[in-house]
Amino acid sequence: MKKTLSPSQLYQINKLFLEKKWDIDEDSETSLFRRFIDMISFFENDEQDVLIKLSYEFLSIPTKTYFDEMDMLIKKIISTVNQFKSIIFLPIIKEYSDGNLKIISSGAFIGYMIKAKEYRYNNLFGDRKIIIKENINKLEDSIKQDTAVVLIDDIIGSGDSASKTIEKIKHLVSESQLYIGSIVCAKIGENKIHDDFSINCIYNYSIDGMDVILPKIAKGEQEEEKRIRKILEGINAKLDLSEAEGFGYNGTGLLVAMLRTPNNTLPVFRNAKKAYPAAFPRW
Repeated sequence: MKKTLSPSQLYQINKLFLEKKWDIDEDSETSLFRRFIDMISFFENDEQDVLIKLSYEFLSIPTKTYFDEMDMLIKKIISTVNQFKSIIFLPIIKEYSDGNLKIISSGAFIGYMIKAKEYRYNNLFGDRKIIIKENINKLEDSIKQDTAVVLIDDIIGSGDSASKTIEKIKHLVSESQLYIGSIVCAKIGENKIHDDFSINCIYNYSIDGMDVILPKIAKGEQEEEKRIRKILEGINAKLDLSEAEGFGYNGTGLLVAMLRTPNNTLPVFRNAKKAYPAAFPRW
């Protein structure tokens, strides 16, 4: 049942939005501001306090700046692999089936944007050969000693999808030629990739998961961290989420939203239902 927010809670929400530089649009029913208030109104006071504290750690990249972030990432990638004469961009995907895309990730979209005419006109790539691959079919035909292979996506979460893609192609290319490029990279995913394969990640933002965020908002107090975790478990119960579901994919517990909200993000922020308006719904 939706609850009326106190003046104190409304003040805290306005303060949050001002600090995060999120638009405060009270008129539009679909604005982030209205969705956030509707989401918070679903919970009790102690739950509201925890969600507001967590929201200070939330990274939101709206559509209007997403393309600028892509542009920044592409330029970082080119700068990092500038010693190679050719660059293959290959999207990270959730599953390969006989070399074909089974579930397309946002990496395919970034790959398409690399074809934009502006990059050619501005000579960003210089005389390098740029190859955009949609799958791993005949990938070996394009790989030479002076070729870099960049696996791209807009987020590295747990690192699972990237690792599975690497496993599929590691017999075709040396690790010294392999790179990961993403707008956002969770530290847990970056560590997994680096530990398993010694492959470097190129990104715009590095973010923490709940393993770091909860102690941070609890200010290092173990009892306070336990209290916050218990409140989150209660929130998950209200949303009919299992223990496995409650902290996002593989329990990574990220706080991030872009064109889409990834499934690594805490479900309370993204699992919109008929009776529950999530602030960053994942469609």
